[in-house]
This record gives sequence, C-alpha cells and structure tokens, in this order.
Amino acid sequence: LEQGARGGYPQTGLRKQDPGYYWTYTGLLEINHCSHVVVDGLNIVDTTGIAVHIRGSSSEGQTKPEAPKSKFTSTDILVKNCRMHNARNRTVFIQNTWDVTVQDCETSYSSWANSGGAGNTIRNCRYVYFYRNTIHQQAGEAWIADANNYPSEYLYFINNVVFDCEGPVLFHGASRIICVGNLVYTTPQDDEAGDKGFGQGNKGIVIKSSECNDRERRVSDYSLCAGNIVVNRNVGIMIRNDIEDQERCPGVTDLKPVRWCYVLNNTIWNCATNFLMQYNMGEGNVFKNNISVHSNGREHVKSPRDSQPGWDSDYNLYFGSQPTLDASYSGPNDLVINPKLKDPEYINKGELDTETRAGYLANFKLIPGFDDATGFRIMSSSPAKDAGVKVSAPKGWPEMGDYIDWAFSFKPIEEKIGSNPRRAGAWDRGAHEFRVESTIKADFSARPLSGESPHVVSFKDESTSSSSMTSRFWDFGDGIISTEKDPVHQYGQGQFTVSLRVTSSAGTDIITKSNLISVTAPSAPAVERVTDGIKVLYRFNEGAGDTIYDVSGIDLPLDLKISDPNSVSWLSQGLDIARSTVIVSSGPASKINNACRATNEVTLEIWLKPRNKQQDGPARIISVSKNMHSRNIMLGQGLWGTQPTDLYDLRLR
Repeated sequence: LEQGARGGYPQTGLRKQDPGYYWTYTGLLEINHCSHVVVDGLNIVDTTGIAVHIRGSSSEGQTKPEAPKSKFTSTDILVKNCRMHNARNRTVFIQNTWDVTVQDCETSYSSWANSGGAGNTIRNCRYVYFYRNTIHQQAGEAWIADANNYPSEYLYFINNVVFDCEGPVLFHGASRIICVGNLVYTTPQDDEAGDKGFGQGNKGIVIKSSECNDRERRVSDYSLCAGNIVVNRNVGIMIRNDIEDQERCPGVTDLKPVRWCYVLNNTIWNCATNFLMQYNMGEGNVFKNNISVHSNGREHVKSPRDSQPGWDSDYNLYFGSQPTLDASYSGPNDLVINPKLKDPEYINKGELDTETRAGYLANFKLIPGFDDATGFRIMSSSPAKDAGVKVSAPKGWPEMGDYIDWAFSFKPIEEKIGSNPRRAGAWDRGAHEFRVESTIKADFSARPLSGESPHVVSFKDESTSSSSMTSRFWDFGDGIISTEKDPVHQYGQGQFTVSLRVTSSAGTDIITKSNLISVTAPSAPAVERVTDGIKVLYRFNEGAGDTIYDVSGIDLPLDLKISDPNSVSWLSQGLDIARSTVIVSSGPASKINNACRATNEVTLEIWLKPRNKQQDGPARIISVSKNMHSRNIMLGQGLWGTQPTDLYDLRLR
C-alpha cells in the first residue's frame, strides 16, 4: 500500500503543520469495528496519515478495569510480517480494542513527534501483544501506551528490538504490564569529545503514572520490567510518579503512585543514568538482580525527590569506575566492581583486569542487526552467575510469576508460558540466565531418494543448535564432500550412505543414514540430448506424491506441484494425466526468464503421448506464463474452435 507524501489530496480533515507538509488522522489501512482479522505480509509506505489504524468505539463501560470484552467493538486482530515505513502520523495506532497482536513486523520513520505523539500508540485497550518486532528511527516515542480517557491494561511487549528512536518505550498510566526480553539502544557514534555513544538518545524504557492534567490521575499497578537490555540512552529504565511532581501539579492531593512494579534482571549499559526512580513511589515495588555497567562515572541509580523510596532493593551488580549509587537503592547483597575501564567495548574484547575474571559478558555488540535480547549471555566465570535471588509475583497478579520464570527460559514466544523449567540452582543477575547445557543435534532430509542414473538429489540441513552453526561437512558416500548448507548432488548407479557433521559453539554432532540413496542403471540406452545451458529438468520418476522435482542441479530447484493428485497416476517412468488439472511451479520461473533475456534463445524438450486428439484452445502442455492469459512461451495441443485438434501449437510472445 502506498500513498504519495505531498499534494493532490482534499483539504478536508487535513492539518497543515508547515509549508508543504500535511498529515491526516486516518490510516492508509483502517480496521474499524472489526473482529477476527488477520493482516499478513503487507508493505505500507509513504502515508500522510497512519500506516495501520485499528480502532473500536469508545463506550462508558470500558472506563472500568473490569469492563467485559463485549463492550469492545474491535477484537481478536492479528498483524504479522508487515513493514510500516515513513508515516506522517503514526505507524501503528490501536484504540479501544480487545486482544490485538502485532508480531514479526518492522515499523520505522514516523513523523508524529512534530505533534507530540509517538511512532506506535496504544490507547484505551485491553490485551495488546507486541512480539518480536523491530522499531527504529521513530520520531517521538518508539512505543507508547497512554492513559487518554481511561487506562490500557494487560500489555505485553516481548522480545522486540528498538533502536535509534527519539523517544522511549513508554507505559503511561497503564496497568498489568509485561515488558520482557527487549533490546533498546542507540547506535554509537563518536562525538567531538571522543565518547562512543554515551547517553545518545532519549530514555530507554519508562513506566509511570499519568500526569496531573489527566482527570482520572491514573495509577500504574502491576508491571514487570525484566530481562531487558538498554544501551547508550540518556536514561536506561525510568520509573516515575508524575503525579508527585508538585512543581508541575501544585495543589494536587489525590495522588496515585506507581505500585507493584518489578524491575528484575535487566542489563543497562552506558546510559547517562542507568536507572532513574523519580518521585515518591507506592507500595510493593521490587528492584533486584539487575546489572548496571558504566565506564564514565555517571549515575547507576538516581532517585531525585524520593523521600519514600518504596522499593525492595538488593542483589544488584554495579560495574564501572567510580560508580554513583543512591543509598536508598543499595542492599547488603549488592556487588560493586570497578574494572577501571576506558571504553565499554573492552568488555566485548575481554580486555578486563583480573578482578572481573576476564570478560564476564559475552556475545554483545553495540551495532544494528543484533537480533534481540535473548542472544545475551553471561559467561560461566561471571560474578553474576548464581548470585541473584528468586523473586515471587505479587499476590494481586499471580500471572506475573509465569513471565518472571519464562523471561529466562529461552523458549520461543509461540510455546506455552512456563513450559520450560528454569535450570536448577540460584538465580543470576542481569538479562537472561547463563545457559548451562549447550545443545546441538545433526539431522537432514533428501529428495528424491531413488531414481535412474544420472540421479540428482537435493539435501536440506535440518540440524538444531543452541547457538549459530559455524560449519557443516557433508559426505555423499561416493567420494564427494561439501560444506554448503543445502547442497545439490548428482549420483551415478549404486547404493550410497550419506553423513552430515555440524559444529557450533555448543559442540559437534554427526548423523549417518545408511543406504539412503538408491540409483539404478538407465532403463534404456542414453539418448543424446542438448544439455548446454540447461535450466530445469523433470524426469517424472518420483512414483508417488504431488511434487515433481527439478533435478537439473542448476540454481534453486523449480519444483512443480500437482493441484489435484487424484487426476493423475504415477507410472514406472512417467506420469499419466487422466483428467484436467494444473501442474504449476511453487515460485516464479526466474532462472528461465533470466536465461532467456540473456541469450534470446530457448529450447523445450518434452516427451509425451497424447491421451486423445480432441483437444482445443489450444490445451497447454507446458508454458512459462504470468497467468492463464499472458503466456511468454507455450506448447499446446489443438487450435481454436473448429480448427484442427491433432496439431501441436507453439507460441512465443
């Protein structure tokens, strides 16, 4: 979906911000008052309004936390595998809805900050899930759940990557929040003083009560901020009670603070202030098992104007020269390490003094493309290993306990929460527990497993590992080897045993499949044929199934699918097509098209026996075509109408 960025649109509903710059409050994709909607794989770019706008109606019944699902007119909506880019307003705006999931999407370059808003906005919703998304270069907040009219509840922001955004991930006057396993960072750039990214960018993650001008003065109850990594922001994680700001809210007496906020096992790196707890907090707040890394002597934890901290704080690790730590947030089991670092990148290189046991943080890079926070590990020699404390969920929301455990279990989001037990032993400090058991298992598939010589087989590596594969070694059993991921190999006559050895940082594993490939001698003398420049080859010797394999061994296979397998019968050396059906490639015929363009030549070789001589149309036998009408190359049987039916018709376009 695309909409030009300037001019040509009605003035109704548009607001002019500056000369030549217009934006609108509607979405290029609007989902209004809908239920059970799936949006999959769209590329939405260059809109003067909102890229994706999901909304229902606002009703008085929704203002109460116990409002039922029936009060919401938009429910059960899934947006996945989409790219939302360059929106003049917001990229994703979700209003007045129940149960919306946004996963595996990319949102970038919204301009809404010019009007005081955010790139992605959640407003007045229940049950919103943001999983595995990438959010970058957003003006304003990267992601905000605000408290306009009434608060949002049950918000799940998990395993997302947020980088180079002006504003933070912000939960504003919302309750029952799960913010787990995210990476938030600013790409480091040298400034005039030579600092590498120190404090560049706004805040990382913010949880706060609503401001005093909110007529309801919303409290923020029950929030889990755990297992996150924040790098190179002005503030790493900020917990703020805006209503306590008497300078901004003089005379306000019915104050509602932040309560039951759990800040656990986060790693904050090289921010101006790593943790900022601002203004008096409420009851039940917990601050434990976090790692704060500094190389410049700035604040680890700061709590201005906080005479009533309201925090259960202990078991944190403060790492860096001349650490500044508010006494209210220190506990008897805190650990402070001073490695006398000059640059935080030294930690990646292992250039630490002996006091830190030489590189206790692993696999961490301050560059774009770092997959997500789940890739972070502490090393087995780290003073953070087994140095944390188990934390239980608050009684008011026991569900939080499932996410406290799950945040460190390394399971994909699709799997059940709590399905993977934690490793035995004490809790660690910092984002994600140290993995004690590294796993690697070799496996592969091959097709087709039998045929006549020469026989081409496609192999696929299906091995699994707890870390990325570093090498593969195939032995095809005929004296030929390969190190490719998914090789294609041609066999002569015989029985062949195939093995695959895979290696990663988790170790090495090998699998051997005996007598896997069976190749017989040709059933007839070899026929001389043109093979130079061959691009696809189908032998029709599969014998079963709905797939005809391209065994040319050239580029990616262009396999064919039989739409109706009941219309065909497999022969010993061929395919009998008894009734009309379509046999079509699973993807575009790019390698054929590219070769034709490059050479201005094409050769078709087809061995067939017509079932009858009464075809017309012509009835296509083989074609390279965009659709049933636009055919670039076609060989068919019969002509049109009353014209002869016992002819072959070749068409080039």
